[in-house]
Amino acid sequence: MTLRNCAELGQDFGKALVGATPRLRILDLQSCPKIGDACLKGLLGVPSLRNLDLSYCPEFTVDAIDGITAMVQLEEGTLRGWKAFAEAQWARVRAMPHLKRLDTDQGSEKLR
Repeated sequence: MTLRNCAELGQDFGKALVGATPRLRILDLQSCPKIGDACLKGLLGVPSLRNLDLSYCPEFTVDAIDGITAMVQLEEGTLRGWKAFAEAQWARVRAMPHLKRLDTDQGSEKLR
């Protein structure tokens, strides 16, 4: 599902996805200006999610690390434009058990 540049999505949109899209595997939220750390809690209820793009969403902070790493089923992640993350946060993301590919401003990494 691609929702790029969707200015209508707010922090609670993830909750709506839980029941409506139980088999959702790919979610592209690139450049959604209103979503941030709180939306990740709702996405935890979508266990089928394997590929997530949260690039260039300005409301995310360094605290998003906990929500991202809690989605242990993710296989691919795209997090371009995440300037707040230091190497310690990136290391936590890279250590996710099923993450095979990570795309960041530094390029694409094949992890497993």
